[in-house]
Amino acid sequence: MTPKQEEQREKAIERSNGFCAVCGRPLKNGQMQYAHKIGNTETNRKLYGSFFIDSTYNGELVCSLACNATVDVGKSKGKILDTLADILLKEMKDFRGE
Repeated sequence: MTPKQEEQREKAIERSNGFCAVCGRPLKNGQMQYAHKIGNTETNRKLYGSFFIDSTYNGELVCSLACNATVDVGKSKGKILDTLADILLKEMKDFRGE
């Protein structure tokens, strides 16, 4: 796991408070998954840039493959754009220290 991937997971753990971001079930150690909103693929990196794909706001911790699939916005251009805007706004707040 890369340092950036570790950071993504650490931030997701902080946000989750130990519960699945989709269904709210408690996350069990060893069963939780990091679900990317915009998939970590070479194509998406070319389209949207590593800044967005590697952002700690581009994913959530979930409890199962079914919940993982729910987080993925890759099939909707509108949802992708909403996610990109959301990531940018959150990263800007972090940069400003808000």
